[in-house]
Amino acid sequence: MAMSTAYWINTSGQILEIPASKHIAAVVQQPEKFGLTKEYIQQKFAEYGEPVGIEGKAREEIIRKLVEDGFVRVRLYRNYWSITINKLDTRTKNILGSWAEIAKENKQAGQYMDVKILELTTDKMHTMTVRDVYFELYESSFNLIPVNSLCEFTTPRLKFKEYILL
Repeated sequence: MAMSTAYWINTSGQILEIPASKHIAAVVQQPEKFGLTKEYIQQKFAEYGEPVGIEGKAREEIIRKLVEDGFVRVRLYRNYWSITINKLDTRTKNILGSWAEIAKENKQAGQYMDVKILELTTDKMHTMTVRDVYFELYESSFNLIPVNSLCEFTTPRLKFKEYILL
């Protein structure tokens, strides 16, 4: 199966699109974007005796740390969006709502695509649609972050697109 659209959303709500790539590859290539260092990444993979970048136990630990620190991991699979968050609080609802504004325009998935949100703090799976994420989470929260425009930034080596909420 071909790799699908994926995103990292940082703690400020910046959405980093990672087409045809793996989440861990983005972290390994540009750890500073995630508040990490190359040394930390290398150390984690060495602890598990794994090559840097492989999808194993080190990857799981690094991704869990990022999500616990407030990053949001998003991946589009064939029939649903998979989202991993730390806690479904107001800040996260705003971030997901901003993401849903982009996702509902996705020609491959659209606004009625299922969304499975794994909340690490409760180990609960929330299931809804992209439209639900926008209307039930985003519009129901008190501190809406308006999305006036999306600025696109492309990192040539990895072909990232970064959307900055202005």
